[in-house]
Amino acid sequence: MTRDELLASARALSPFRTGAADDYAACRDAMVVGVDRLLLARPDLDDLIGPDNRALMQDNHRHHAEFIEALLRRYDPEVLTDSVLWVFRTYRARGFQPSYWPVEFAAWMTVADHSLAPTTSTTLTPLYR
Repeated sequence: MTRDELLASARALSPFRTGAADDYAACRDAMVVGVDRLLLARPDLDDLIGPDNRALMQDNHRHHAEFIEALLRRYDPEVLTDSVLWVFRTYRARGFQPSYWPVEFAAWMTVADHSLAPTTSTTLTPLYR
């Protein structure tokens, strides 16, 4: 996917529900723990992220949660697009495989479904897709 295609996709997202950021913020730290737990339990984790990258992955989850909260507060499709491209390049250079992100995003959606109000969790689904 090119930057222009990714940006068009980001621009097509519906506005986030009012209050979603506050709901997300209240659950953010627990959600990070949940995503960490799901991914650390995977027997194929080192294949997804490369050897010795577990701490980096967990840092990524914390930063990811902070970024998503910021997006929910003030959505900017260009910031989303450029951040996604930067993260992908940077983490690929550290040994993360392209197959990691679908696994990570599925974990985020699972944890969101169990942690957030249904209206907030539903708001996030198009973002992760």
